Amino acid sequence: MELDHKDSADALFDSTYMRWFHLNGKPSLVKIVKVEKCVEMTLPGGIPAKKPVVTVEQVKGDITDMKPLVLNKTNARAIAAIASNKPSQWKGAEIVLTPTTTKMWNGSEAYGSGWVHSDPS
Repeated sequence: MELDHKDSADALFDSTYMRWFHLNGKPSLVKIVKVEKCVEMTLPGGIPAKKPVVTVEQVKGDITDMKPLVLNKTNARAIAAIASNKPSQWKGAEIVLTPTTTKMWNGSEAYGSGWVHSDPS
């Protein structure tokens, strides 16, 4: 599956949080400026949830619309490996966001998961 940030049905809809298409198909170096543990949000299907969210600012890259990033366990662990196992120490850490696809439990592919790493190249 090819990532096409310019021509995706996902990009037709407004989003409160950063999505893969905001990265314009390229990695971006960002700095964490805020970490929140339990932000209330509504998941697809109207399911209420509380998720960790990091607010970032762009250091280098081509992000069109800066928005907070909702973390999953994979991305939280990646940030912990880069910055610290203590989220209270993540502020100021620089991470790279890269649009990718991931295999889902049912064999389909989804955009945007597993996209945090430390190498800015």
